[in-house]
Amino acid sequence: MDRNFRDEGGLRMKLDRQRWRWSVACLLAIVAAFFLLALNESWWGRVGVFHLRPYFADTAAILAAGEAQQAGRDAYLPNPFDPFGRPHVYGPWWLVTGKLGLTTADTWWVGAALSLATVIAMLVLLAPRHAADAGGVLLLLLSPPVLLGLERGNNDLMIFLLLAAGTAWLARSSRAAGVAGSATLVLAAVLKFYPLAALAAVLGRRERFPRVAALGLGAVAVFAALWWVQRDGFFRALALAPRPDSIYAYGIRIFSLTWTHAGGARGWLLAGFALGAGAALAVLWRGRGALTRAIPDEGPHALAAVAGGACWLFCYLANNNYSYRAVLLLLVAPVWLALARRTEATERALGRGSCLLLLVTLWVFMPKTFAIELMRAGGGAAVERWRWVLFVSGVEQMLILGLSVALAISLVGWAARRAAFFRSE
Repeated sequence: MDRNFRDEGGLRMKLDRQRWRWSVACLLAIVAAFFLLALNESWWGRVGVFHLRPYFADTAAILAAGEAQQAGRDAYLPNPFDPFGRPHVYGPWWLVTGKLGLTTADTWWVGAALSLATVIAMLVLLAPRHAADAGGVLLLLLSPPVLLGLERGNNDLMIFLLLAAGTAWLARSSRAAGVAGSATLVLAAVLKFYPLAALAAVLGRRERFPRVAALGLGAVAVFAALWWVQRDGFFRALALAPRPDSIYAYGIRIFSLTWTHAGGARGWLLAGFALGAGAALAVLWRGRGALTRAIPDEGPHALAAVAGGACWLFCYLANNNYSYRAVLLLLVAPVWLALARRTEATERALGRGSCLLLLVTLWVFMPKTFAIELMRAGGGAAVERWRWVLFVSGVEQMLILGLSVALAISLVGWAARRAAFFRSE
């Protein structure tokens, strides 16, 4: 018995060493790739990232808003402290940066720290265990949407960190951890509204339903109180919130946008739809029977998947989103990776199919960007090249829709099991 225990412990330590070894290797590779792109700035466009100077431009916008408020200016008007003159478009709590003494001069280190912390959190969640894992993780984290978020230092990275931390707390059994976790999710919601959907993860707590309900309702009440106290700032932020109406964005409304602007090239768009839908079905079909049980009932990965998946679906249906919001899907990816390692054939097929679909979905952004740039440089051939833009965009939109539908089915299955569990108490 003791010998078996020691063997098991030794195996666990060996696996942990492998995990950290590959995680550190991935981190170094990502940092090296970022510096390589920084030294060759024209390469950003080649990997599908529209590069801005200064680096971490979205971090600069947040710091500029706090700086403007400290200077007695209205942060919700065009801001001379911002490199692009942008007004503040988020909730009033972001303005605390000014009270902390941060200014746009601090952009480089604040943005770098935010991006680095996010990459580390992603690697902790994804935990590559061998070379194949590490290769897949690198492809995810170096994909154009994720790279865009890192290059801009976008505040969705902060939301990612808060959701990861909040769900990790919620997965713990103590009441204090539950309160800390729900408070962290409320903070994320106060900062950017859409993380309110992440409070669905409270249902994954290992407690009786009355306590879970009290925790969830209490979190919603706290959010409502905080929103009411600063409602003027929140309303102004909502009025200015970006709504990108372009094929660079993600969202269900992009279907109608591309269809409206396709003109006489709608056949190419339909061909893209057909290819994208066929590809999504092909990679998910064998694992379709495991969709409703894809997300475990409990545990940190389950709660991270519920929080990230719920937020992604809310954003996908409610608004058009810049591509960096795909970082939310990386909260779901650990569940898919775990499925891919299962011995049961249907679950393994679903895990591998979901991981492949996520990778292809994120990377198809690069040929889409390349097709758009070719069209812009095409002169007289621009009309013909617009067909290819529509075709690639149609493929991408269907891939995203397929991934979102699969995720929605998994979340519904998880919610049904949690409801059955609470009823059986």
